[in-house]
Amino acid sequence: MRRREAEQDRDVAALLAARALVEIRRLAGSPRRADESPEEVLGRVRALADLGHNLPGIARPPRGGPARRGLPLDGFDRAMDERPMSWVWNTAGPEGRAWMLEHIGQEGRAWTPPPPLPQSRVDR
Repeated sequence: MRRREAEQDRDVAALLAARALVEIRRLAGSPRRADESPEEVLGRVRALADLGHNLPGIARPPRGGPARRGLPLDGFDRAMDERPMSWVWNTAGPEGRAWMLEHIGQEGRAWTPPPPLPQSRVDR
């Protein structure tokens, strides 16, 4: 089950990265609505960029992570290995989470958000 959830997380990350980029492009290229200030539009672009900047790395993870170097995984690394969307989900906040769930639902995908991350690790 865990491998399946990790694969679903990677698929969802690819979907959300594409959606965030399309939305940023739309916001940057279209005339703003009368009820939005330029600051609000820029804030939306920033929020989408913040949300999406880790997604490509989840969809196509780099080789050579801790598990691949033979190092033991602590609770944080194990949680991230099992559910690659854990960090993005748990740091997104209510608006970001709602945006993610909206776009996942529009695609008709079944996805269960990851559980809270274990206590923060101490950098080694």
